[in-house]
Amino acid sequence: QFYNLTVNATGAIYTLGAAIVVNNDVTISNGNLDVSGANSAINCKGNWTVNGGGTFNAQQGTVTLSKAGATTQTITGGSFYNLILDNATAATTAVKALASTCNITGSITIGGGGAGTSQMSTGTNDLYVAGNWTNNFTTGLSSTGTVNLNGLIGTQTIAGTQATTFNNLVLSGAAAKNINVNQQVNGDLQFSAASGTVTLAAAASITDGGSTTNTFSISGAVTFVVLGAFPA
Repeated sequence: QFYNLTVNATGAIYTLGAAIVVNNDVTISNGNLDVSGANSAINCKGNWTVNGGGTFNAQQGTVTLSKAGATTQTITGGSFYNLILDNATAATTAVKALASTCNITGSITIGGGGAGTSQMSTGTNDLYVAGNWTNNFTTGLSSTGTVNLNGLIGTQTIAGTQATTFNNLVLSGAAAKNINVNQQVNGDLQFSAASGTVTLAAAASITDGGSTTNTFSISGAVTFVVLGAFPA
């Protein structure tokens, strides 16, 4: 375990040999932190910052952000494979807040089983997710930006025990998109020309929670299979 973990050595590569827990901040300002081919997991309980000449090689590993208490856990320069947002105790209300665009090439899970608040707050920053979107917390997303589900292969699933309220939602990338639970979109909903088949499950709905100026657009020959309620 570490308290703070700082990588600040130009040109250096630090490779994890096992899973680690960082009880406060991870800061990568110069050099490279690599989770290794073993995809060692990182549990970070403070702020996550990658800036300057720093890089994080996520491989196919999992980062869990699990700050305790009530103060915000800030994510700057976020680039992950799998990302889990989890707070273990009911007294924990630390929101995970993006300070910049975030790119997740694997899956995101909001609410990993703990009893505390698990919320991603993007502000106006955009969030890109290439894998599954799983939301298990009632207010799991707070956003005035755009979430882009851009998986390229296989099937990308939007699921979890709770609905997600998006601002703008874009479905892109050639992977099929399965929407298995209720969703609300307060801004614009877009299916890009490159998106695979989009299927709304029979038990699911998409609700327009915004104003009359919002748009729903399909570009190109995207197939939209509606088994549920749209618009709800």
